[in-house]
Amino acid sequence: MAAVHAHSIVNGINLAIDEYNEKGGILGRKLELLVRDDQTKPELGVSHVRDLFIREKIDFLLGPGNSALCMAQTLIAKQYKKILMNTNSNSPKLRIDLFHPYYFTMTFSGEEEGYTWAEKLGPTYTKIGYIGQDYEAPHQYIKNMRKRLDAKFPNSKVIVEAWPKLGETDYTPSITRSWRPIPR
Repeated sequence: MAAVHAHSIVNGINLAIDEYNEKGGILGRKLELLVRDDQTKPELGVSHVRDLFIREKIDFLLGPGNSALCMAQTLIAKQYKKILMNTNSNSPKLRIDLFHPYYFTMTFSGEEEGYTWAEKLGPTYTKIGYIGQDYEAPHQYIKNMRKRLDAKFPNSKVIVEAWPKLGETDYTPSITRSWRPIPR
């Protein structure tokens, strides 16, 4: 799933780089995109980022693909005082707990998404079930959706959840194992 996002992001960046380079680059300097595959593993992502900052001497990091990676990589960007432009990760922790002056984002937060889901579902549904891959951002969506439902739509509740591991393509075991009422 992350590869699909990564490919579209890389393709879009390459189009923009080609346009800028055809016009002489930025301040007369040509742009170059260096791509690394972190395989959605934070420890590998951190290793790549350190290598890019130290060996490749980059000044601007674009990405990463998910919140766990971004939370690990933003600490490295802060340490090296390099810009991290977040293109996809939306854990609220990035904007609050881990925020620093070198962090920028192009995406909404998990808090906003959770609230939006609550606003859409709360007036109509009283029993809500959720299935989503088990990583930081969806947990934040659901946490914030619950908070908004409790405050604004108290008759609406998330009553069941299933959290297949990241990258899982068959959700059947998670549904049959996890799809039961949540104790409150």
